[in-house]
Amino acid sequence: MAFRPMSLLRLHSSLASARISGTPQTRRAGRKLSSRERGVLSPLVSRLAERKATPLSLSNMYKYALPPSAPGSVNPHDSTQRIRNAEFLHRELPIRLAKRASDLSSLPFGLASTAPLLAACETYEKYCRDLQELPAPKDEFSEGMFTDFLRGLVMDRLNIPGKVQRGIASLKDARRTPLTSVELEQLDDALYDFFLGRVGLRFLVEHHIACDPRSKGSLAEPGGTPGGLIKKDLNPVLECKDVAREIEEVLAEKFDVSPRIEVVGMVTDVDQDEVIDERTGRKVKYFKRHPASICHVPSHLRYMVSELLMNACQATIRAHQRDRTSALSLADLPTVKCVVVFGKEDVSIRISDEGGGIHRRKLDNVWTFAHSTLAKDEVVEELCPTGIYARANKGEGNNYVRGFGLPLARIYARYFGGELTIKSMEGHGVDAYLYLPVLGNECENLSEAVENSPGNLASSHAAPGDTWSDLLAQRAL
Repeated sequence: MAFRPMSLLRLHSSLASARISGTPQTRRAGRKLSSRERGVLSPLVSRLAERKATPLSLSNMYKYALPPSAPGSVNPHDSTQRIRNAEFLHRELPIRLAKRASDLSSLPFGLASTAPLLAACETYEKYCRDLQELPAPKDEFSEGMFTDFLRGLVMDRLNIPGKVQRGIASLKDARRTPLTSVELEQLDDALYDFFLGRVGLRFLVEHHIACDPRSKGSLAEPGGTPGGLIKKDLNPVLECKDVAREIEEVLAEKFDVSPRIEVVGMVTDVDQDEVIDERTGRKVKYFKRHPASICHVPSHLRYMVSELLMNACQATIRAHQRDRTSALSLADLPTVKCVVVFGKEDVSIRISDEGGGIHRRKLDNVWTFAHSTLAKDEVVEELCPTGIYARANKGEGNNYVRGFGLPLARIYARYFGGELTIKSMEGHGVDAYLYLPVLGNECENLSEAVENSPGNLASSHAAPGDTWSDLLAQRAL
């Protein structure tokens, strides 16, 4: 789906109110609707949502997450940097949480006033109130209490997406006027903006938690990799192989068989340079080989790859199980292939299957939040399996929400300036292409794509009321 700049807040006021007033979900016979039932934010959250968030570059996030003893640390002799980071988050997170609540309360066409979305707004408001009541971190003890609070917030992965999904499903009520294709597209734009903002919020919180020196296996402990969620020497091939092995095990448990996943890494020699041969004085051309490791976020990569591999494997199983009376064996299933290629600024990952492909006219539906939940579509059913991600993915997919997998994977790809596309050959299979920009050298010397990505620009550059689509469109001008 292409970015479509628009102000959905203004659209909501003109269109949503007309739909809300006459719907069974929001109508309460014999009494006026309360402010909560109308989706009106509390005064506290409204004030917070109007405030500007603070700009955060990837470079600063990486450096400030380093422990004092790590090379490149901002304050190599100051052990209190983590406390100052926590103080900043204590001020910053209520603003960003309030903005996500504002996003939800502004969803159009009656979605904001469905019971699940009202509950989701209340969840964000509760987080805001709890953070306001929590004492600001001033020492190691209070910083530990603050980080433990954030850990509980992060572990609640399914809460908000699950509520959004149930809210969308409620729009399918037969008593409601069905949404038009244009309205579905506008609704999906609003959901895209919300989830993109949510990825940024979670990245900020998880980044702080990841370098907690008290945690077992913390990235800040000796022997680990400093830098929070950002790993400066991430090997995409090894990560893909790790995810592939786990998915094969999960599918073998569920279906008693799994296609073999072949992961191949290719290092390219694309950088050409010239040096002077000291013996002859002549210019000599040579190629610089790209390294097999990059600076990136392992949890994001694992989520995207696990989503694509799981879809490919399940499509393969179902396509070859069709019209069979006997059980499938490994010999009956073609191999799912994952090719990882290192380029100058990007790592490209292609995942190919022979699962029968997707109808071309239905291909766009796999990227939409609204359509995948509203429409009982066989393509969406096939591409969005449920309940089998707990072992295959250590990130967002631990708790799976039906229909949101591929749209969220594309958001994760685009968050740092990458892209995720699908090419289908109906009757044969699907090729999925994941483009992963390298986050520079320890988040320095970023490529243009990463410099202008939501992950580096952050929501802090947007004026109150701006959507992520508006922000990206402004940056493109």
